[in-house]
Amino acid sequence: DIEPNALIGLCMDNSAEWIALFWAILRCGFRPLLVNIRLDDATLNDLFSAYSVVCVLTDGRRFSVRTVTLDELNAADAVPFDPIFADEVLLMTSGTSEQIKLCAYTGEQFYHQIKSSAEIIRVSRRMKEHYEGELKQLTFLPFYHIFGLTAVYIWFAFFSRTFVLLRDFGPKTLLNTVRKHKVTHIFAIPLLWERIYETATSEIEKRGEKTKAKFEKGMRIMDAIGDVPFLGDLFSKLAFREVRAGIFGDSPRFMISGGSRISPDVLRFFNHIGYHLANGYGMSEIGIASVELSNKRSRLSDGAVGAPIAGMECRVDENGELAIRGRNMAHAICQNGKRTET
Repeated sequence: DIEPNALIGLCMDNSAEWIALFWAILRCGFRPLLVNIRLDDATLNDLFSAYSVVCVLTDGRRFSVRTVTLDELNAADAVPFDPIFADEVLLMTSGTSEQIKLCAYTGEQFYHQIKSSAEIIRVSRRMKEHYEGELKQLTFLPFYHIFGLTAVYIWFAFFSRTFVLLRDFGPKTLLNTVRKHKVTHIFAIPLLWERIYETATSEIEKRGEKTKAKFEKGMRIMDAIGDVPFLGDLFSKLAFREVRAGIFGDSPRFMISGGSRISPDVLRFFNHIGYHLANGYGMSEIGIASVELSNKRSRLSDGAVGAPIAGMECRVDENGELAIRGRNMAHAICQNGKRTET
């Protein structure tokens, strides 16, 4: 009884069910609104009302609009229909600095996001590296976030890679999952990398001055030889083997930090001990705009976010503001109940 092209909310954390329902909403001719599950009920109810959301699919949470849970979906009878795919997905901004906006993307924008990955792989072969014959992406970032939807899910689903889902987001679960399943790619916000850095350096200090001095000497050596081909890789592989074993092990091939500023000290730590942690940039309104693709540890550690990806143009205007345009960006922004085409 829902009209075609209606807005249907999808409100749940990363899961196989989330993926199935995302495509099911589109296949039924409806537009999915990817709900930020960390927002409170009152905020979401107001937003659903402002944008005429007719139904929300959840894993148990209830809202003032029509709500259908996973249990109710599983118990329902199949209804025959003629599949006509809708052509728009809407994401929410976080709402941390201003009123929440909805950012609308069509298949064309996602096409250009996927197309841009060809240039990324051409410049950085490390991005497509496998470990023991497999490439496995950890689904740490939420799919309802532009970073999680595009960089984690859309890109790697297109290339049919393996996704590793977390049982929960506890630190032990995270580290054990990466080591057990030999995850190769981890994309996350700075908070994750900073907590791991703080825990690791605290553990090194607890082991005494001799261990701390040995670690710091190794880091200084990496400052000097880290960019030297083969030599830097060999030294970090041997000198920091125990440190890596206490974190993710040796499987991670490419890791990205995005979403806010990350400390150069954190970037230096991960890249010197034998991982590859790059900084990236993007927003809900513009999609993925850039990622640092250099293999030089000195470059990776200085906080650079890289050049604009294919299809994006960036410049700093006379007011010192970053201006961006491109075919990857949201084609419409909804704010205060009004929709503006970009």
